[in-house]
Amino acid sequence: MAQEVKDVAAETAETTASNEKAMKRGTVLQALKAIAVLVVICLVCGALLALCNDIFYISPEERARREEAKINAALKEVYPELSNPETVTINKQYAANAMYGSVKKVVRSEDGVYIIAAEGIGGYGGSITVLVVIGSDAKIINWKISDVGGETYANDVSKHQGEWYIGEQISTDIALIKHGGATMTSTALNNAIKMASYYAMNVLNLGSNPQKDAEDAIAALLADTDYADYTFAVNSDLKYRAALSDENNAMSYFFVGSKEGASETLDAYVYNVETEAKVVILKGNLGYTARHEQDAVIAKSEDIADELVTKVQDLNYYEFKIHGYLEDFRLAQYIAITDGWDTDDARINSVCVGEDGAYVVNATGKGGFASGTVTVNVVIKDGVIADLNVESHESQSYLSDHILNIWDTFKMLFVSNGIDTKFDTTPPVDEGSTPGHTGATYSENAIIRAVNYACEYVKSLTEQGGTN
Repeated sequence: MAQEVKDVAAETAETTASNEKAMKRGTVLQALKAIAVLVVICLVCGALLALCNDIFYISPEERARREEAKINAALKEVYPELSNPETVTINKQYAANAMYGSVKKVVRSEDGVYIIAAEGIGGYGGSITVLVVIGSDAKIINWKISDVGGETYANDVSKHQGEWYIGEQISTDIALIKHGGATMTSTALNNAIKMASYYAMNVLNLGSNPQKDAEDAIAALLADTDYADYTFAVNSDLKYRAALSDENNAMSYFFVGSKEGASETLDAYVYNVETEAKVVILKGNLGYTARHEQDAVIAKSEDIADELVTKVQDLNYYEFKIHGYLEDFRLAQYIAITDGWDTDDARINSVCVGEDGAYVVNATGKGGFASGTVTVNVVIKDGVIADLNVESHESQSYLSDHILNIWDTFKMLFVSNGIDTKFDTTPPVDEGSTPGHTGATYSENAIIRAVNYACEYVKSLTEQGGTN
């Protein structure tokens, strides 16, 4: 009996081992089958991809031909008279301008008309590309937005195709035309027009090029100086043009010159560029006093009037120094105070009068820490202090940490007060009782003296019936 049990157990073990071997062989076979299927699938997919590539492949040459055909179709749409279009090699020197944008393509028609694909910057979403058609008479024939970029209002601006800028002479001073709700897209379009004009004037010799004439006049004046290798960029924002001109001399351009690796910049003022350009070049980034130093004027045209040089030296650019209120400031008159209005407490340096009747008074308050001074710009409109800004200071070590770091709060002591207000120069000791008390008593008093004197000066002007 025991032997029979042993025989059954051995037989069972043998059967189990045999089954396990069979299962392993089955698993291996299944794995091999799966791999074979995957290999077949890959081979089939590869063959299909190769076949599709052969069927749908577009060579670089064909892709370029199709792109060219697409562009030519757009060119034909913007200028139906286009014939035998010739792609003109772009002059890289004038292919981009930091203020306007860049040129992507230039095509010449057999009849002498040029179509320039110009990218205009300054849009809401970045830039737009515009096909600008320019005739041999240097007038704009047509334009069309070919790439809207990220401009959601481009369609609103495109509605004015065939209307805006048509027939105008190409120019980098061409006036902005804008659609009510698409100001930034309109700006991008205007910059594209300016970019096409800039390129056409400088490379294609179309129309007059007063900006280049101005640049040439500057280069000629600096040819034999240490500044001959400076590069000049035009500043298109000429809010102060009227203040720097007189009845016989119109200021045409203001350029800023720089050189890579050089800390010193130059300011170049160009007059009467349409007739015979006259130029004054000063060292840049100078304050009022430094602009009058003997070495401030780098070069000037021989026939330029001394009065114009003085105007240039006198002008201080408050438009760029005061933020907020003066963002929309338009200068109508500049007054340099050369005598009078200088006391032991304060001094009036100069005054800018805006077209809206606002005064920007540059005043220096005395009696600060270590007998130093603080110079401020006080904006006064309709008899009320509208804004206040510190321009510079002398030896006021507490000014930054105790006043400028809370300036928006501190200046409210003055803002909205009338010019008849006399501000106290002895701040209360209790800091908590007066928001304007800063702990920098001497500097604070110097500012107060400057503001008081600025108000007194404007009050004297208004009592006299305006500026003199």
